Amino acid sequence: MAIVVKKLFAKNFISNSYLLCNESGTYIVDPSAPIEEAKRDIESPVLGILLTHGHSDHMIYLKEYINEFNCPIYCHKKAIKKIENDELNLSLLVLGKHLNFSFPNELYHVINDGDIIKLGLDDIKVLYTPGHTDCSVVFQFANNLITGDTLFYHTIGRTDFYSSNLSSMLTSLKRLKNLNGDYIIYPGHDKETTLDTERKENRYLKDL
Repeated sequence: MAIVVKKLFAKNFISNSYLLCNESGTYIVDPSAPIEEAKRDIESPVLGILLTHGHSDHMIYLKEYINEFNCPIYCHKKAIKKIENDELNLSLLVLGKHLNFSFPNELYHVINDGDIIKLGLDDIKVLYTPGHTDCSVVFQFANNLITGDTLFYHTIGRTDFYSSNLSSMLTSLKRLKNLNGDYIIYPGHDKETTLDTERKENRYLKDL
């Protein structure tokens, strides 16, 4: 059975969480939706939490999910310091409150460009896409891309935050644009789109 994507919308923060699931298990991407909403849709064992990057609005309920499922956190190594530092994860700016976590080192599963995360017989590939942050990643599987705050419907993520870099963002966007074929894009905010749509209509990609 192929991976099924289930979207969880965190209306208070206008951000998206996703469940990636098949009969072998479930990965939770960016736990910003209340855990009660996720539990209603989880039908297989939770194998881990995948973070697209270390900004607070994408991990609001991280501690609750860890306490509930006792699972590892898959993230880029540069995301860890943001998880643990409320200045770097922008929680005061975005949420209006301090948000930082302290987890044992063994809970982190550091992911790098090209890594494969297994979900039964299915592969989830890690694409390192710095730009919005220096820890941004995209998760690629079948004809799907979980893009976090790298690529949205008709726009891209901001590049004026701590560890943002416009030049890196353009390089990452060019990499996505040049992927073979079309993909369904599941962004960190707003609605789904497709890579072909963004190639044609997103001014940032059109100019690359």
